[in-house]
Amino acid sequence: MRFGRYLLAAAVFASIISGCEFSRRERARAIRVGATAPELAGDDLDGRPMKLSDYRGKVVLLDFWGRYCSGCRALARLERSLVQQYRNRPFVVLAVNTDVRIADARDAMREEGATWRSWWDPHGEKGYAYHTPGYIPAIYLIDAEGKLRFLPPADLGPDDINNLLRQIEYLVRAAEGGRIAQGPWKRRPAICTSD
Repeated sequence: MRFGRYLLAAAVFASIISGCEFSRRERARAIRVGATAPELAGDDLDGRPMKLSDYRGKVVLLDFWGRYCSGCRALARLERSLVQQYRNRPFVVLAVNTDVRIADARDAMREEGATWRSWWDPHGEKGYAYHTPGYIPAIYLIDAEGKLRFLPPADLGPDDINNLLRQIEYLVRAAEGGRIAQGPWKRRPAICTSD
């Protein structure tokens, strides 16, 4: 009798674990270059509703970040310059703030001079949808058709930033319907992945 209970418990545990693993694998497969970006919806830090799909037709730099993350705060300077550089063009920065308190998220946006909209995600639901690798900053680039074009590398370095900047220019020009200038890469820029 006791052996039967252990066997049943082991079978239930194995099915739960395999189900979780399947879910994890499926989610990871969905977050790949060329896949449609998962929808994000909710209120921004000012309580106004927003959806990622509302920005279809624009290139979206999606940044998962937090006030407590010094790398995230440094990246905000780059994002400010991109917002300025691509003003009046089909480009937008959107953020997902992971701070525990919404007041901290609002203060960080104000301190960094961030003019873009941000969701608040203290429990990680939005990060879960994007299979963020458990660290921030995590940057995703989404083209005007809603496809993922840049995934966060394990360690965001200068080469990754340069690749990201080339891809932004390429995708913004494509969204404008203009000719794509041949950059230093002589072809469509390489896509950075976390592998």
